[in-house]
Amino acid sequence: MQPRLLLFDIDGTLLRVQSGFTRSLIEDVLQTHQLDSRHLDEISFAGRTDRFIFTEIIHKAVGSVDERRFTLLKEAYIQSMNQKLRPEHVEVLPGAHEVLSFCKERKIVTGILSGNFRESAHTKLSRAGLEQYFPFGAYGSLHTNRDHLPALALKAAETACKRSFSPKNSWIIGDTPYDITCAHSAGMRAVGLPTGPYSYEKLLAHKPDLLLPSLNHLIQYLDGPIG
Repeated sequence: MQPRLLLFDIDGTLLRVQSGFTRSLIEDVLQTHQLDSRHLDEISFAGRTDRFIFTEIIHKAVGSVDERRFTLLKEAYIQSMNQKLRPEHVEVLPGAHEVLSFCKERKIVTGILSGNFRESAHTKLSRAGLEQYFPFGAYGSLHTNRDHLPALALKAAETACKRSFSPKNSWIIGDTPYDITCAHSAGMRAVGLPTGPYSYEKLLAHKPDLLLPSLNHLIQYLDGPIG
């Protein structure tokens, strides 16, 4: 049997950060850097990469984007997240610990594919007690478009595990249409979960290979070969 690789989204899939926490954090960062935060409500965060979100924020605030300003805001946001996020701000979603423990026991390789910046991703995972399950990943600091992340995740997995993985035996698990489309764009399988802002029906319209009520239901599909 070929190696199996499971790539997990974070927000809305493995965990949920307290409502309004992230948006409030970004507002504080923008205020500190004297940037207008009124346009935040015009930007959808779900499924987007942090590079896309922060690029949009800067563009709406000042009309143009430069790498220096982006880097300043990114570093301020990462530092603020690390300082202010507490375990009580994070809810681990049903099935997360069980699925990841099962994968560890069965030697099914698990990684992250997330729109979060790498540092903020691991802050969230650490507060949730999940960081130990993820030795590699592809993150939203790498590209504005999520569809570019699966290939980067595959390379990261091969580097970390020192073996090759086939896209057709690699699954991306997430709660938004962006997770589904990025999986299919890379020739990978998509597992949709209506545990975030998108309903079962809205995810179904994007034709995931599996659509499950929660992570609790994933284990039965990991007992045998995936494919």
